[in-house]
Amino acid sequence: MNLIKKLHDELSDQLRELSFRLESIVGDEELDKQLRPKIRELLLVLDALVEQLRKELLPTDGKTPTVFSIEIRQIISTLIDQSKELQESDRTREIATELKELLSLPKNFLEGSKSKFKPEVALTARERDVLKLLPQGLTAKEMALSLFLTEATIKSHLASLYRKLEVGNRVQAIAVALEAGLIKSK
Repeated sequence: MNLIKKLHDELSDQLRELSFRLESIVGDEELDKQLRPKIRELLLVLDALVEQLRKELLPTDGKTPTVFSIEIRQIISTLIDQSKELQESDRTREIATELKELLSLPKNFLEGSKSKFKPEVALTARERDVLKLLPQGLTAKEMALSLFLTEATIKSHLASLYRKLEVGNRVQAIAVALEAGLIKSK
């Protein structure tokens, strides 16, 4: 299975889970009446993102595809902006934080244009080795065994990678690395 498709599927699954949690809050009669329309609007945008991730076709012209189309990047930016309003309520703060963490990609990545996103990062040889293992879904312990390193060393490399790529999790790191050509999509 193509790595970009797997990435889209994983992100869609995580977004659907957050959407279900938001839907359960919207149905609560005790919810602040001013918050309900904001959540409904956010749910519509979440659904649009999941749908776009599902239907986005990869180019078949032999060129390396982008991880996220401009449309997807714009929807992600919109969701990040809308999630800020959910921070004000105790009922939705946790979900808003999770949504922001899930979608907080580097600003210049989200503003992507026709030119490829190229982070200015200098990765060590070991960081590149760890980065290549990320798409396999291995745990830090499994990566450590594969590279003959300690689990603590792998975690240190992961933290350094995330910092250099300006991301907060594995999915974001894979997306940015694919887009920048640091790893291959197949």
